[in-house]
Amino acid sequence: MAEPPVPPPSHLDGNTYIRFIEGEALFVSQRHKERVLTRTKKEMKQCEQLKLRSECRAPPLDTEGNIMPPKEFKRGFPRDELPGANRPPF
Repeated sequence: MAEPPVPPPSHLDGNTYIRFIEGEALFVSQRHKERVLTRTKKEMKQCEQLKLRSECRAPPLDTEGNIMPPKEFKRGFPRDELPGANRPPF
């Protein structure tokens, strides 16, 4: 079986598109190089924002079709351990 032309992201390590553009032999003019770098960084930032917006509209799902919580999600208290849950009703 033939190897894919581009390795998966886990094998790219620190080699990114930005580092490729920053290379020495790609551009003759430093001014043009800076312009391309600025535009590329702006596009990458916009791409990240659009990705976040699309996840808000259609949140990521697990294999069972359930909505996956955000990475920073922390579970709160279980219902029976809520402060004041063991007090008798008034």
